[in-house]
Amino acid sequence: MDCVFSGKVWSSGLFVAGNVSVCGDRVSPSAEASVPHVDGGSCFLLPGFADVHVHLREPGFLYKETIRTGTQAAAHGGYTTVCAMPNLSPVPDTLEHLRPQLEAINRDAAVRVIPYGSITREEKGEALADLEALAPYVAGFSDDGRGIQSQAMMEEAMLRAKALGKLIVAHCEDNRPSQRDQFPRPPGHLLRVRMEAHPAGSGAGEENRLRLPRLPHLHQGKRGPHPTGQGPGAGCNLRNRPPLSAAG
Repeated sequence: MDCVFSGKVWSSGLFVAGNVSVCGDRVSPSAEASVPHVDGGSCFLLPGFADVHVHLREPGFLYKETIRTGTQAAAHGGYTTVCAMPNLSPVPDTLEHLRPQLEAINRDAAVRVIPYGSITREEKGEALADLEALAPYVAGFSDDGRGIQSQAMMEEAMLRAKALGKLIVAHCEDNRPSQRDQFPRPPGHLLRVRMEAHPAGSGAGEENRLRLPRLPHLHQGKRGPHPTGQGPGAGCNLRNRPPLSAAG
């Protein structure tokens, strides 16, 4: 709908009160008197946001999310473009495997969706995907939560992506066992807090102790066969532990 919006608009590095004319898909600072006026009051007028890392889960995992529900949520939050990660079934490693996702986007998306193609076949890190065939339809290439373990393969993927004018979006993770994995330490080694000493009975130390944050879930183990699978006992959940005391 063509209209004039009045509110706070971004101009020369500041938000200032002003009028913006919306005509079709064009926005301009001029105000047309012949179209409806929308009083935004103290609202801000911003360009549509873009999120370059989202999980829409379709095709393959519709019980988690769909392109329709995910993009409706994006639109509600002011996002007009999202880039969808390739941890799907089938993995979009060829144009044939990408096609079901493109069809669902064309049918159901509420905002602009640009998918990622995978870097390797089935995200297994063993052979490169068909990057050249995927390139016209994707934002870039990613194996999402799986690090590519072959240096030569990663180098080839980067060179081919550069030639195609596309991005490589990667989790740079070395999955080989580390010394820490071979000789695990007790959970207490994760965090050590030093605090300024306070006179006994002042209560200041107790006040600071209570303000220490409760930590979210911290992963200590190496990844399992799927990005969401951490393996038994791989995490140390500190969320429900009592606040940390000061360490001398």
